[in-house]
Amino acid sequence: MRPLPASYIRVIVEVVSPGSDKTDRVEKMGEYASAGIPFYWLVWISGNRVASIDVHVLDHAVGAYRLLRTLGPEDELSVLEVPVRIKVPWSELSALVR
Repeated sequence: MRPLPASYIRVIVEVVSPGSDKTDRVEKMGEYASAGIPFYWLVWISGNRVASIDVHVLDHAVGAYRLLRTLGPEDELSVLEVPVRIKVPWSELSALVR
């Protein structure tokens, strides 16, 4: 099976593993920006729960991502409208992390 061209991919969601934050924040982020993928999300884990989600958007003028918004569990439900409408029910995310 051939991989999809980058033009078909609208968002990359990366779960940051302990010890991989530099790779995820710098190396992969740069590669995805160069490929023209519009959105890059970093999911941060703390203990056994999702601590936050950083939503980055590609700034075409500079060819790099900029932070659009950080979603966090202080809101019971986070709603994001880009690239599609997504609801993040924080109370359900802690049960997913093992």
